[in-house]
Amino acid sequence: MRMLPAVKLVEALTTVITLAASVPVGLLASAILVVNNVRDIDTDRRAGKRTLAVRLGRERTRILFAAMVYGAFLLAP
Repeated sequence: MRMLPAVKLVEALTTVITLAASVPVGLLASAILVVNNVRDIDTDRRAGKRTLAVRLGRERTRILFAAMVYGAFLLAP
């Protein structure tokens, strides 16, 4: 029964490592979706769609994209 705390420690560390590795990947995947929406801003606005890119505007959406890409590389383990 003395190994139970060690098992809990390994499980906790695995969760932290997994989270640390998955956040940069998620940011890059989301950045791809954001940059795709930049191209569609004009047509989405004409169609009445209220996407995040339409709500933010072209310049702030580009800033969001840059922040996501830079953030992914800064957070990479």
